[in-house]
Amino acid sequence: MKEVIAGQQGKGKILKPESYAKMLQPAFSDSYKPENLNPAEPNIGVFYAIKKSGIIGHSGSDGGVTAFLFFNPAKGYGMLFIANTEMEGLNGVNKNIMTGFEKIWSIMGQYANKLQPDK
Repeated sequence: MKEVIAGQQGKGKILKPESYAKMLQPAFSDSYKPENLNPAEPNIGVFYAIKKSGIIGHSGSDGGVTAFLFFNPAKGYGMLFIANTEMEGLNGVNKNIMTGFEKIWSIMGQYANKLQPDK
């Protein structure tokens, strides 16, 4: 995540600047979007979701694990959450686990904002 943030800011060391730009570029525009695309849904890049707020990230899960990685390009910081439990199973989202995750994610966001107040 740190390297992608650096690349988005033009300071990356692994890829060429145009590669970071392409990787983080939204795939859909007003003139090019799939049919039935919900306007409330985030746009997508190569493998990142690009939210209307500008937040960029990716989430995923597999049997027994969940991960969320999102960063704020305007503020230059990101948050990563990894858990050894899955929030969504065969019966849908586990509301107790989701409530706990939302509380943790909110606290992480508050802390991140305190670390980066001037950006």
